[in-house]
Parts: sequence; structure tokens; C-alpha cells
Amino acid sequence: MNDSERETVKVRFLEIYQSEPLTMAAAAQQAGADRATIWRWRQSDAAFERAVRKAQEHQDGLRVRAVEDSLFERLTTGKATGLELVFFLCNRAPDRWRHVKDAKPDARSDDEAYHLDRLARLDPILPRL
Repeated sequence: MNDSERETVKVRFLEIYQSEPLTMAAAAQQAGADRATIWRWRQSDAAFERAVRKAQEHQDGLRVRAVEDSLFERLTTGKATGLELVFFLCNRAPDRWRHVKDAKPDARSDDEAYHLDRLARLDPILPRL
């Protein structure tokens, strides 16, 4: 592969890797290169390494959005587990749903009682944890 072809493959790899949630190996294959070749280029070309790292950050964002979308779909279609519901609520509404580490079994606050009541109303539709 000559230098011009190599640069074309590098650019194509970066375009593919930033376009959708993919592994680096899948993006390399679609660009017409082997994963090991991409690795060697990263080691020998600092500018390409920086571009790959930037693409990885973008890729992480794509993956997080894909997982968030999948979780939200499961939540809104009733397919989520109880753990997924609690995880979502504790992270998206921490002022109302939080993990209480120092709760005393005999002394429930009004806030805790409120949440227990809300969970009890959800219990018939949630699988047991």
C-alpha cells in the first residue's frame, strides 16, 4: 500500500469509526484495513493517534446514547427489571430517589415512607429483585 492509499484508508477509518457505534475492529474492516494495521499506524503516526483518540471519545458518546435509548425504551414499554427502574430513578431524579446508606430500620422519615409507598404501588408490575 502506497502512502496515498494509506492516508485514504486512515481517513475512511476515522469517518466510519465516528459515524455509528462500532468496535475499532469493525471500523477497520469496513475501511479495508486490519485492526493490527490500525494499531501500527497509531504507534507510528502521532497525528493519527490523536485523531483516533478523539474518535474514541465520540464513539463513547454514541455508545452511551445507544444504551440510554435502549434503557429508556425498556422502561417505557414495561420490559425493564426492577433494578433498571431503580437505577434510572436514582440517577435521573436523585432529589426524589436516592440510595440511603444510613437508614435505621425503626425510624423511617416521611421521605422514605413516601418512596416505599410509591414502590409498593409499582410492586404488582415489577418482578421481585
